[in-house]
Amino acid sequence: MIFYNFIKKVTPPKAKKCLQAILRKKNNINFAKTFGLNRSSPDDLMKLWQFAEGDCSGQAEKIYRKLSRLKQTTLTNYTLSALATLRLNDVTTACGILEKGITIYPEDHWLRLYYLQTCAIHNHFQRYFAFMKKTSGEEITSSILVSEFYRKVIDFGMYISFLINYRDIKEVCSPEDFKKLQQYFITELAQKPIDFQTAKNIVYQGKHLNIEHDFYSGICETIKDIFQNLTSDSQKIIHNLNIIETLTLPFIPADKAISEFIESCKLLARESITLTSPSKDLLLEWVPWQSIFTSPDAGSMQYPHAMQAFEQFAFSTWPELNYTAPHTTERLPASIQQGRKIKIGFIVYDFIPMMSGLLSRLDKKIFDTVYLFPGKESNSQIAESRLANADRIIVFPADDSLAAIKIIAEQKLDIIVSAPCTLSLFFPLMARLAHLQMILLEPNWTNGLTNADYYISWKSAEPVKPDVFYKTAVSYLEHPPYWIERPSHNVNTRVSEKGRSEVRKKLLNCGPEKHIYLCANTPPKVHPLMDEMLIDLLKADPHAMIAILRSDSPSGKILKARLKNTLGQNFNRVIFLSTLSKQDAHSLLMSVDCCLDSFPLCGMSSSFDAIMLGVPIVTLPFDIPFSKWTASIYGYIGVSGLIARNQKEYIEIAMRVAADKAWRHQKAQEIREKASMYVESTIALDELQSFIIRAWERKLANLPPSNWINGDWQDL
Repeated sequence: MIFYNFIKKVTPPKAKKCLQAILRKKNNINFAKTFGLNRSSPDDLMKLWQFAEGDCSGQAEKIYRKLSRLKQTTLTNYTLSALATLRLNDVTTACGILEKGITIYPEDHWLRLYYLQTCAIHNHFQRYFAFMKKTSGEEITSSILVSEFYRKVIDFGMYISFLINYRDIKEVCSPEDFKKLQQYFITELAQKPIDFQTAKNIVYQGKHLNIEHDFYSGICETIKDIFQNLTSDSQKIIHNLNIIETLTLPFIPADKAISEFIESCKLLARESITLTSPSKDLLLEWVPWQSIFTSPDAGSMQYPHAMQAFEQFAFSTWPELNYTAPHTTERLPASIQQGRKIKIGFIVYDFIPMMSGLLSRLDKKIFDTVYLFPGKESNSQIAESRLANADRIIVFPADDSLAAIKIIAEQKLDIIVSAPCTLSLFFPLMARLAHLQMILLEPNWTNGLTNADYYISWKSAEPVKPDVFYKTAVSYLEHPPYWIERPSHNVNTRVSEKGRSEVRKKLLNCGPEKHIYLCANTPPKVHPLMDEMLIDLLKADPHAMIAILRSDSPSGKILKARLKNTLGQNFNRVIFLSTLSKQDAHSLLMSVDCCLDSFPLCGMSSSFDAIMLGVPIVTLPFDIPFSKWTASIYGYIGVSGLIARNQKEYIEIAMRVAADKAWRHQKAQEIREKASMYVESTIALDELQSFIIRAWERKLANLPPSNWINGDWQDL
């Protein structure tokens, strides 16, 4: 159940009415009341929570911190304090708050249920039973802990928690008990009603987490049986479920899985069953294009072919996506007209300053800038305050792709520049909404789509032969085409030895004698090709410990299971950390002995950030998309010694960074001094602006998009 459902059940009737009112109306929050938080009524606290949950305000983390420190004097306070603490990724403290609340309110069913859900999603079954034993005085033997815990979890319909922790549960259960749990899952699923959103989520998670085929097939068959004759729209409902089942890809898919994805797209397109809207029929976290991209041994070559098949399927399923904005069919002047500005729209989330920072810096005499982002109308003032220099702010719905298309089309844009990584941004950009549509910052997600015109990137960070990987025309610029903002406040780029020891003890439970190698990139970037490098590193350095972040995410759990299989006896030398707060993540970066770039997909925005802090990252570039960013940054600012030529050298450099403190500090100082070369670079801005103007001139000349490399069109 989502947070809202739990909150409305554990709060007094008056607070429930308040929360319902918030959902019906756009109530403003009086932030003055937050300073007397512990004197606030349940109504005010619920308003404050709901405002933070809007998730588009820069105040969210601040609100969560305030709520997490509520005096635990009422049921509402216990609940909100625990929820806010969870939002701050402090699961241990949140569980402690819930336990105290249950002790004081032992009869409250919903508080106990929420505690169960928290323990279930984080696989804290031992903690759960230890607390239950303490409060009830009952004897609970360890042999029944796991199976009984997850039977209870399934009893309460927490199917997703079971799937996310599937591998961990299987590991600690006997084969017989695990088989019984699988059977119990299917039986309960068949007997207890679930809503369609939950059904879609179960089908998605089961496939993405790549659970055993027979069990997953049983889940899908059971869910389809539930909805088969439920409504007059059962055919569309089953088709919807089939889409999620067949087109969801596992974590880092193999070549075969991508080939099957392409064939499934073609088959689904031929069925010609139309649905409502991608954002309504699918899930916001459903992003198969990202899964394909994480398979560099297959995905980088097959990606455009997969997207062409995907477009065929999407246009058949949601015909409104195959839309052409009327103004894009109108005749354009033959050249840039004096007095007519180029109307350029940036479609990007407002938390991506590397792109949104360009808005206020394009030449106002040439460009009319429009900032468009998915969200709620009530949040537009927040975006406006951040991007005050944009000529206009347009908000379109994140949960309605077709409405988003119409709103964007109404702006009559000449050019769109976007970073469509999410479902809310990707599907609208399948339509023709501007004369030119360009991708910037992210990987080239729309590579292969009909209405994708240009991918703007940095020449040194891209493959030498773009046509091998890209169907879309590329613009390879000499400078990184982003606006890397200078920190608005002094960021601590150094940490004392005492502080370093405290961070290592707190987060890693390690002393100074260990060499901590941190891979800070997301789990999908830690490809199986990197496993051998980790094995060799652990063999070569007897003091080595490897730290992996985000192990509590579904992809992190899959990575953990894979490494357990490949690392063998060295697996106990890997530290899996949950998602950290920004402050803890920053402290960890400054306190480890060496940072490892992932391979073959490397860091990008994370590398820019780390290098700005003066953190040396060891990297091994590869000639595929998104594999040379860290190396390119070093080349650009003139830092040597951290770029490996092969896997052996990668390990040698990493070991030197970890063991040679003087050299590590020297490199850190050099990086800090030179990082300013790409910060707020007007040279990079001018080059990007010049290309956009040249691309527009080419469009006015009625010429098709072409590769722009070395400052010139490649078809001339």
